[in-house]
Amino acid sequence: CALPIFVTDTALRWSDDVCRIARVYKTGDTVHIQAICWGEGGERSIPVSLRPHAGRLAVTWDRAARGDMQRCP
Repeated sequence: CALPIFVTDTALRWSDDVCRIARVYKTGDTVHIQAICWGEGGERSIPVSLRPHAGRLAVTWDRAARGDMQRCP
């Protein structure tokens, strides 16, 4: 699997960022997360959107589309 994203009830991790979840809401089938992340750039607030489609998960990280992910075997 390439670069996995890990999401729990209280945290998420992707790439070099480790984040706590500050807020979550849903519009339609898209989950929006306001994450407080720590990485190479220090602490920052990052908007994240997760949208399932066609057996994959479309990820938008910090307002930039980051592609579609699939479940690892």
